[in-house]
Amino acid sequence: MAWQEVSLDHGHPGAEFSPVEVTCPYCRAHGNFHEVFHGHNREPGWERELNFEVLQCWRCTNYVFVIWRRGEGTHDFRVFPPPARRGGAHASWPAKAAQAYGQAIGSLQGASWDAAGVMLRRALDSGVTELGVSEQHGLFETLAEAARRGLMTRPALEWALHLRPVIDGGPDISLDEAQAEELVQFTSYLLDLFFALPPAMRSALKKS
Repeated sequence: MAWQEVSLDHGHPGAEFSPVEVTCPYCRAHGNFHEVFHGHNREPGWERELNFEVLQCWRCTNYVFVIWRRGEGTHDFRVFPPPARRGGAHASWPAKAAQAYGQAIGSLQGASWDAAGVMLRRALDSGVTELGVSEQHGLFETLAEAARRGLMTRPALEWALHLRPVIDGGPDISLDEAQAEELVQFTSYLLDLFFALPPAMRSALKKS
């Protein structure tokens, strides 16, 4: 998503952006943010200045980045990371992980949160297995082993730690909608980190 896609002519009522308009892409809490940073910039030739916000969710403490600008009595904005991908898996994902992820999305659409959790754990397990990471005591520990091998970033591991009860599951763990939504977001991003980002970076390097 590029900043040029932030519209000048169409968007949300009112000239000013407010954090209450944002839904957290991690925990799905709506409008529950405080501002960490605000900046703005106008380059020569730009019709109006761009505004930049870093917001922290009060609920899950994760951060989002917002680009916004004013129009004529309206404003438009884009949030990064974007909301959880509810469509199909990326083409670079392993077949077993992609299949499990697709079944999880179907469970989410049917409001079957626990069933979605089962399939998302299966997708994560298939992903790390494809990378050659040996199974540890619990799925979180397996992901931690992937991090020790340099396959996960520190923020990804911290997010996994935040989700550890949901990731490991168990007979006493029952997911609600917000937990299922956050787990699908985590799974999508982690599988992209494992399988979509490396070839994209290699391709970019070849072109540079």
